[in-house]
Amino acid sequence: MLSITNLTVKVREKLLLDDVSLNISAGEFLVVNGPNGAGKSTLLRAITSNLSYDGTIEFEGSSLAKVPRKKRASLVAKLNQMQTITPGYTASQVVKFGMYSRTGGIFGARQSQVGSTELEDVLKQTKTLHLSERDVATLSGGELQRVFLAQALLQDPKLLLLDEPTNNLDINFQLELLEFVTEWINAKEGRAVIAVIHDVALCRKFASRVLILRKGRIFADDSPSQAFCRRNLEEVYSPEVANYFEK
Repeated sequence: MLSITNLTVKVREKLLLDDVSLNISAGEFLVVNGPNGAGKSTLLRAITSNLSYDGTIEFEGSSLAKVPRKKRASLVAKLNQMQTITPGYTASQVVKFGMYSRTGGIFGARQSQVGSTELEDVLKQTKTLHLSERDVATLSGGELQRVFLAQALLQDPKLLLLDEPTNNLDINFQLELLEFVTEWINAKEGRAVIAVIHDVALCRKFASRVLILRKGRIFADDSPSQAFCRRNLEEVYSPEVANYFEK
């Protein structure tokens, strides 16, 4: 599905990603882990063509950077760490913005082709239906995160990128969100997820594969049990961290 070859990112001469290569297959839930500043969010930004890079990123055999923006949005959707909100919009209106890549306009006539049923379904799936008429400025951080997840899913992408999706969520909603994402992958062929997650316990529970970045390079790319072996935890984090996860 996604092929990344020799990806290198520099910003103001600072090397953020250094010769990163990997392939993502349909059905995978790839979790990206690593210490702060390792290049995790930079990797997602490169995939969405939000910064300049050297190397190639191909989606189903075509250069993703050369795919028109509107078409690209129907292939790849991203949930960011921080979202910009504009007071005055209801949650359902914000979710509807996800229709743009499919309808040719946010409020255009073609939007009706998507249908209110599909909107209601995604609101129910993300447990945001009861928030639909609330002004987004009145929502908590966790509620907003779920609203923007609904927006991304309404694009009906093949690849979903999640940048620290469990931020601002209590433990129950963290588990519910990641369980839902797992179900979303399995509900239709040809879907995959790449998620930046710091919590090693959550990575172990939900990832089908773990990519550990360190200083902009791939340190490990393996199953959760192998990626988070004691040696790796000691080298990437500290012996204290390794001891904690062995309890």
